[in-house]
Amino acid sequence: MLLAAGVECDFALAEKVVAAYRAKYPMIVKGWWKANDMLGHMVNGDKVKFGCCETRHNKMRLPNGMFLHYEGLTRTGTGRDAEYWYKSPKGRGNHAMRKIYGAMLVENIMQALTRVLMTDQLVKLSMQYDVVMQLHDEIVFTIRTPAIPVAKQLIEKVMTVVPEWMLDLPLAVEINDGANYAECK
Repeated sequence: MLLAAGVECDFALAEKVVAAYRAKYPMIVKGWWKANDMLGHMVNGDKVKFGCCETRHNKMRLPNGMFLHYEGLTRTGTGRDAEYWYKSPKGRGNHAMRKIYGAMLVENIMQALTRVLMTDQLVKLSMQYDVVMQLHDEIVFTIRTPAIPVAKQLIEKVMTVVPEWMLDLPLAVEINDGANYAECK
């Protein structure tokens, strides 16, 4: 029995759900396989474009020039049977080999690109407002009550600017205000 998001299901049902998802969205699965191929290029040290990113030896270059590093990236097997492993920090100076595959690389890239975008926007907004914290996809500001309507307009404008490296990216923002963080949720 599996428990996910508070829902219990047996393994057979979980496999059916996964198969249905993959059948409905074959382009996502195709993207995972392409990302898996990119891991091979990273092992080889090839420079290959992958969307707005580019492979390098054991790393993926992001559009802002930063990298996702996969230290000691190695491949076992070939073709669709290939598996990829990299050194992952574990404790003080120790490393463990961790498996990575196309879907995980896509997830890592998406999280990194989100961070790049959020950081760029946060820097622009921090010139105008005091940043209290940034948590995942949220930025919390301290703004005096009379300035809230104008601040909301500026925040929406800045947060929905499409980056040069992905001009077709649809962006939306939710803005809430309150006397404390809980009221903003």
